[in-house]
Amino acid sequence: MYDGDTYLFTKTDAFLYERISMRAIQMPFLESVIYIFSKYSFDDCGAFLVMIPILKIISNKLFLNFVYILMGVITAQAVFNIGRRIMDNKYAYLAALTFSTASFTIYFHGTFLKETGFIMFITLLFNSLYKYIERENVKSLLLVVLYSVIICLFRPAVTVIIWLGIITYFFLANKGSS
Repeated sequence: MYDGDTYLFTKTDAFLYERISMRAIQMPFLESVIYIFSKYSFDDCGAFLVMIPILKIISNKLFLNFVYILMGVITAQAVFNIGRRIMDNKYAYLAALTFSTASFTIYFHGTFLKETGFIMFITLLFNSLYKYIERENVKSLLLVVLYSVIICLFRPAVTVIIWLGIITYFFLANKGSS
């Protein structure tokens, strides 16, 4: 339904996430996780599993927005780390600054939507992947797998696409070295 909102054509998801999260924080954590997985599809659980622990600390939308801003800072740092591996520091800084101050990024930090967490985990996955490629340490590889599982709770298709890209990269990298 079009309601005149410039950014969000329907607020259904935001209202659903808010209502269910506020209900779930009244339950013990494990019970809330079981409740979420029993009521909603697998690919909707990521939003709740990010929001519920935050709201259990302080059950206030403004606190969630504050944590989203902190998550945005983590994302901006990861964007910078990725960028400096493939471009000059100046351009990496500009990329991180541009992303973190974009109107859509700031908008999502102020809503009850999952995009802030979703984008953070995708960015952290690629940051960990670059660390693994540079150093080949097991910790970075385990983080790639962990972030993949978390992203799967938001959008499984995105996880599949990311892993197809990773597999293609390593296949082509190994083919070029042999």
